[in-house]
Amino acid sequence: MQIEYDIPYREVDDYDPSLNTLDIYFNPLAGCNPKRTIVVFIHGGGWSAGDKACFPEPLEYSMPAWFVQRGYVFVAINFRLAGSPRSPVARVSDMASDIAKAIKWLTVNGRRFGGRTSGFVLIGHSSGAHLAALVATHQRFLQAHRLSAGHLRGVVAIDVPHFDVPLALQVLETEETGLPDQALRRAALYSLFGAQRVEQDQVSPAAALGSWLSQTAFLLVSAGWQLGQRQTFTQRMSRHFQNRLSAHGIQAAHCHVDDGEHVDLVQRWGGALAARVEQFLDEIRTGPGHARRRI
Repeated sequence: MQIEYDIPYREVDDYDPSLNTLDIYFNPLAGCNPKRTIVVFIHGGGWSAGDKACFPEPLEYSMPAWFVQRGYVFVAINFRLAGSPRSPVARVSDMASDIAKAIKWLTVNGRRFGGRTSGFVLIGHSSGAHLAALVATHQRFLQAHRLSAGHLRGVVAIDVPHFDVPLALQVLETEETGLPDQALRRAALYSLFGAQRVEQDQVSPAAALGSWLSQTAFLLVSAGWQLGQRQTFTQRMSRHFQNRLSAHGIQAAHCHVDDGEHVDLVQRWGGALAARVEQFLDEIRTGPGHARRRI
């Protein structure tokens, strides 16, 4: 596996340019024939922290290596973060715009690493899962770069409850979810998503579902534990979003890892979850019931 680090995908002059860089993990022996699906990983961190270099050492046993070993090109991206000294005025919509710009960069440059320039798969963890779903559903982000949801073949959203932002905020207001520091989380989310329904819908994946997603499939993953506390909130919200997607004729599945810890789903990648993701990726490439093909 070869890695190219800190490749800029956007020219900036008003904030730290390192926020718009990406790392590419690929097999250099695969050549430049653009046949391999590009997986774009969007890190978590509560929309205000985190980094693309979030994988544990040794990298040979990490999530990126797992994908490269199976014939994918794996891309991890950085983007603006809310409240960061490096991008103090960044909003959730700015983060989604950055991700769309990274996808645009890959449509032009992905073939250099053996990747296809369409049919991308977005994989997001925690807040990154919300951003992955947001970019896929709200057309304005991709359309700003002359792209469409047709460029995305799949979205894997790992352990986030904020697909329907107004509903999630309502639940956090009225119910005990089991999430640590629920009151603090709620206040932070209102700051990010806005206090009014119209603001919240602008960054709510569930508010923008339609026929443009007919070629994009979703796998929603939830964990039973977060910071050592039992919780069902993410599972409940994931099932709700799955039902919303299905009602619009959009392919959607849900995978619950009952004994899974939120952070470990990525940090200790493998096991049953990795197998389920592999099955999902095979299905969206070949259709259910087909044998695995070479990527």
